[in-house]
Amino acid sequence: MVKWTDQQKQAINLKDTEILVSAAAGSGKTATLIERIVNILSDETQNVECENLLVTTFTNAAAGEIKERIRKALKDKIQNNPDNRYIYKQYKNISRATISTLHAFCSEIIRKNASLIDVDPGFSVADESIADKFLQDAINSVYEEYLNNHDDAFSNLLSTFGYGKNFNTLTDLIISVIKTVKSYPDYEQWLEKSAKKALITEDNIFHSEYGNEILTYTRRRLKDCVKYIENLQNTLCGSYEESHYQPMIEDDLSLIYSITEIVDLYNWDKLKEYLESVKFNAMPRKKMDFDISVVDIVKDYRDKVKSVIKVLTAQLYDSEVNIKNDCVF
Repeated sequence: MVKWTDQQKQAINLKDTEILVSAAAGSGKTATLIERIVNILSDETQNVECENLLVTTFTNAAAGEIKERIRKALKDKIQNNPDNRYIYKQYKNISRATISTLHAFCSEIIRKNASLIDVDPGFSVADESIADKFLQDAINSVYEEYLNNHDDAFSNLLSTFGYGKNFNTLTDLIISVIKTVKSYPDYEQWLEKSAKKALITEDNIFHSEYGNEILTYTRRRLKDCVKYIENLQNTLCGSYEESHYQPMIEDDLSLIYSITEIVDLYNWDKLKEYLESVKFNAMPRKKMDFDISVVDIVKDYRDKVKSVIKVLTAQLYDSEVNIKNDCVF
C-alpha cells in the first residue's frame, strides 16, 4: 500500500478544478497522476468514460508505461471487487483512452480534420534528425539568397556573428533562437518586441535596455561568485586544509570585488578590457595528507568562478562603438 503525502493526496482527490503539480524528479509525480486517473475511472458517480480521457507525455515509452500501469491498477481493483461491472468495463476499454505523446495526439486531430485544412492525411511526424536537416537546408537557402542579393544588412550580420565566411556560429545562434522561441505562444511578436529592446539609442550603452540587461545579469553572477566563496570558507572553516587555500580564496574575493567596482563605473570598454585581462592565481598544490574530498570541493568552486568570469567576458564581445553600430537599425 503506497503511503501518500498530504500534497499527493490533494492532487489525487481534488475534483472539479484545475491542478498544477510541480515536483522534483523521482518524487512520485507519475504515480500520483496514475492514482488520480484510476480513482476517476473507478468512480461511477463521476461517470468518466475511458474514451474521454486525454493524457499526453513526451515519449512513447512513458505513454506506454502509464497505460499499462493504469490497466494493472484497474485489474487489481477488479480482483478485490469482482462484482463491480463498472470498473470491469473501464478495464476492458482502457485501450480506447488517448494516452500518447503530444505529437501523436496532435497528429490524430489533424488526420481526422485533414479535409478541412487541406493536408494530406498520410503525413508523418518528422524524426528530430530529419527536422534538423530541413532546418539547416532552410537556413542555407536564406544565406544563399541574401548573399546573391548583396544585402548590406546581412553583410553586417555576418561581420558581427559570422566571422568572415564561416557561418557555423551564426547558424548555431539562429537554431538556438528558433528552438527557444518556438515554445512561446506568439513567438513572432516576442521576437519583434525583443529586437526593439536590443536597439541602442542612448549615449551610454548601459543606459539602454540591452545594456541594462547585461549589467543586471553581471551583478547577479558576481554576487553568485561571492556566495561560492562564502560557502567554501564555511566548508573549510576549522579544517586542516583551510590555511593552505585561504590566500587563494582571498585573492579570488578581491578579484570579484575589483570587477564589481569596474561594473559600477558604467563604462563598457573599461569593463570589457578588465574582464579580458583577468588572470586567476594558480591553485596551490595539495599536500599528500589532504582530504581528497575537500580538494575536490575547492576545485569545483574554482571551476564555477572561472566559468562565471568566462561567460561575463563573452557578453562584452566587442567595443561599445561597434556594438552600438550593430544595434541602431
